[in-house]
Amino acid sequence: MNEDELELLKRSRQGDIEAWKSLIDIYSVRLAAYIGARLRRPEIVDKLVADTVYVAWKHLPELEEDKDFPSWFRKMGGSVTMRWYKRNHGEGISGDFPIQRVSEVDQAEELAALDKALGKMPEKQRMALEQRFRAGLQGEALAEVLHASVEDAEMLVEESLKHLHKFLNK
Repeated sequence: MNEDELELLKRSRQGDIEAWKSLIDIYSVRLAAYIGARLRRPEIVDKLVADTVYVAWKHLPELEEDKDFPSWFRKMGGSVTMRWYKRNHGEGISGDFPIQRVSEVDQAEELAALDKALGKMPEKQRMALEQRFRAGLQGEALAEVLHASVEDAEMLVEESLKHLHKFLNK
């Protein structure tokens, strides 16, 4: 976390809801990418992120001073997701890309092909793409989320893009 984010965290821990909103603006996108790489249902991912924000706010006073907020928040999201999955175990974890959000037939077909390609990728590759392009992570931040060195994380993104490109151009 940078100095500004640490200040937002400090103020949030003191009950400053505006600071919390600012902190969440940064970290909710990363959490959505993290959950979305595993649970390919955008409407459920959005709900789980919102639930995590609420649960994390309630438990923020319990966060130890020296605890890493991004990891804590991601673990909180993982716990919320697992509880949802246990309650809804009959539901699939994948769903069609929301192509109803586009009006042009060509775009809908392209998005359907993209969704199919993403669905055939290994989770680690989807995670790399989600974190790079949805969460906007690069360098050390990307490496931390992927549990890899910076070089390995960048290589994984490149491999994932090649895999995706190859599948889409069949």
